[in-house]
Amino acid sequence: MKTQRIPPELAPHVVAALAAFDDHLAQIARGGRSAAETRAALAEFGIYVERDGSYLVRIRCAAGLIRPAQLHAIARIAEQVQGRYLHITTRQELQIHGVAFNLLRDAVQAVYAAHLLTRGAGGNAVRNITAPSDAGVARDEVFDVMPYALALSARLGADSGWYALPRKFKIAFSATEGDRAHALCNDLAFVARMCDGARGFGVYVAGGMGRASQLAQCLHVFVPEGELGDVAASVIRVFDKHGNRQDRNRARLRFLWNEMGAARFSALYHAERAAVRAEAPALFTPAQLPDPPVTPAGPVAGTKTIPAASACWRARYVQPQRQAGLNLVTLPVYLGNLTFDAARAIATCAEQFGAGAVRFTTQQNVVVCNVPDAALAGVHACAEQVAPLARLPALLGASITCTGATRCTRGICNAPGMLRALIETGQHAPALLDAVADVRICISGCPNACGQHLTADLGLCGTRARGADGVWPAYAVYAGACAGTVAARLARWIGEVPARCAPAFILKVLATYAAGKPQIASFAAFVDQGGAETMAALCAQYQTEPAKETEPAWHNDWEPVQPLWQ
Repeated sequence: MKTQRIPPELAPHVVAALAAFDDHLAQIARGGRSAAETRAALAEFGIYVERDGSYLVRIRCAAGLIRPAQLHAIARIAEQVQGRYLHITTRQELQIHGVAFNLLRDAVQAVYAAHLLTRGAGGNAVRNITAPSDAGVARDEVFDVMPYALALSARLGADSGWYALPRKFKIAFSATEGDRAHALCNDLAFVARMCDGARGFGVYVAGGMGRASQLAQCLHVFVPEGELGDVAASVIRVFDKHGNRQDRNRARLRFLWNEMGAARFSALYHAERAAVRAEAPALFTPAQLPDPPVTPAGPVAGTKTIPAASACWRARYVQPQRQAGLNLVTLPVYLGNLTFDAARAIATCAEQFGAGAVRFTTQQNVVVCNVPDAALAGVHACAEQVAPLARLPALLGASITCTGATRCTRGICNAPGMLRALIETGQHAPALLDAVADVRICISGCPNACGQHLTADLGLCGTRARGADGVWPAYAVYAGACAGTVAARLARWIGEVPARCAPAFILKVLATYAAGKPQIASFAAFVDQGGAETMAALCAQYQTEPAKETEPAWHNDWEPVQPLWQ
């Protein structure tokens, strides 16, 4: 693969870091770096080793946005570096999986040549900033937060100081108080608000998943939009200066907040904020906010109405926008994994029928916005080609999982295998799943919560159970999370079920919930009104261990699955 030309507009510190990265790779190849140094050098550029010894390369997509031309480029790059497939992450990024060590330099250079970044996609840095995938088109949003997410990403990315923090730092935006984007599960969250006719944000800090999970705490009820960048920089400075650099397990911002207390943290924050303003006051104004990458849609092809048989697809995956006659269409992606041809087909679809932009979601799916009613037939044809899940209920298309023990070195259970088993079982009960489409199911292969099980209506977390015939894979069941800024809460522990019994358990729970609707307002209300006890009793029913000789499958995990729908 020929050397790629790095865009000249890159910040000097990024160019210097790329040169240092090349030097690191050369020294690693010669054996001149320790294992810890190797991990740190690679992680800074979004590179991680996989179970089979190959590498994944993570690509930042601010607020989940990527231009169709860039998606075409990533598919081409992935082929050139002999990657196996692409993966959409729950932070709205894209990963190339299966890259050999000797092709990492080529992969990173090619990504930068496509005007995309990998630095900060891993390691102890400010990670990819997330935003609602329906920002700018949702009927209930306070205002469009997408330009603010893009502007803040550009501002922080230009600062060389945010790549060597005590630990990773995550930022998210929400366009509503309902917080469908789960922004309060981040180190720093901005919630769109209006005050006396002016735009601004509620500011929340110290949320996070994994060890000692918690929701973010309110730092400001309201700050004007122009102070967004200063607020973010000040919070990060407090973390940078006072975060725990000795104990990695206690290095996230939430531990600092809990150890200091709100008063001490707030005092340090306000001191930093005064310093930031004195050094370089840089306010965001409407004129400085970037527009999302949009180009005019091409001419509408195909029929002006989708086939009658596709009405179910429209009900499940097409959302009318606040702009009359336009629609947001979700393309559900199995396990978040894409073939290179599927990525190209999606990019072409966005060029032809959308407004020239592709968005990745925190559910590991793809959305195409601004699709005219007359173009739905064309997008439906694309969905039929690249997204087999589009034929199934939206609950299955929106369920998420981490990579689990299939590929992750920390995984306990094969979470993707579990989701596949749920899909194969649930596809035979479409009426039930359509009736409970409001339920969010999340599966993590271990307690690190990469599958976001603590934010779910019904969440599963990989663990191990012990019985007479040894240890078998199981899932801890969590339920009843509430999003929003008023009564937000994480899911609570209910019990455990053997991995092999989990799909049947989930369908029984959903059937019980459906039987109580519409009298029960939400799944969280179901949990509070006796559902927790019902689920605990169901968990207990699955604890009877059969003899290994008579039911060997019961003691096994779900088989690892191929990364793509078969």
